[in-house]
Amino acid sequence: MKIGGPLGEQNAARLLSAAALLDLMFVGFLQSTIQPTLKLELGLRQTGLALPAALYLMLMLCYWLLCEGLLGGHSFGRFVMRLQMRDKQGRPVSAVRRSTRALKKVLSLGLTGLNPNAAARYDKAAGVVWYSPIAPGRAKPIGLWRLAVMTGPDKGKFVEFGKVPGLKSSQQIKIGREQGWADLVLGRSEKASGRHCVLRVERNGDLMIRDTGTDGKGSSNGTSVGHKRIKPGQWVPLGPEGRFDVAGTALKVLR
Repeated sequence: MKIGGPLGEQNAARLLSAAALLDLMFVGFLQSTIQPTLKLELGLRQTGLALPAALYLMLMLCYWLLCEGLLGGHSFGRFVMRLQMRDKQGRPVSAVRRSTRALKKVLSLGLTGLNPNAAARYDKAAGVVWYSPIAPGRAKPIGLWRLAVMTGPDKGKFVEFGKVPGLKSSQQIKIGREQGWADLVLGRSEKASGRHCVLRVERNGDLMIRDTGTDGKGSSNGTSVGHKRIKPGQWVPLGPEGRFDVAGTALKVLR
């Protein structure tokens, strides 16, 4: 199962509540399967509610201990909801911490985990974080982002943000054919200008692009965002995809 990224406390609590409901139904199915055989073995005809209740509680207790202590937090409900138990560093939770968590859950009868808007006390005490493929992965630091050429004769070229000289002070990455000026040199892209455009990286990670051209009046073949050519000299925001075209060559910020 794909691990995905860490869930927020509220989202995790709600998905865990749904998983718990599935687990209750699963244990109920086990009970309905075992109970007739148990009645037959014990020679019981009328049991009332005592036997079903005692059997269900015993099965639930065993199920909790098995899933929480021995199976690493895996259960039928969590498998269906695609939840994975991890520590705060994203590593599997140790057996000792899992066992301690399981004991606290049993002692509290799981009641502290019923709040759909907050993490259970036993999860907080054990430092448990829930991961899911539906959650976004952890964002890379801006210094590890890459500006890559996706099409054209320079396809495959890239520059890593953290290795761009002066990026921290200028917040800019220069793109063009001119060696010594451009941080990402498009040497084989004949339609690109020497000083074609500049990408600006805001402190919060937002991206802006400006078409410059060698003489400052705009590039010969233009810079496009969303298939629309932008006006020279103006900063234009890039969308969340971080994709733009330089004289027909597609570039993308890989985060």
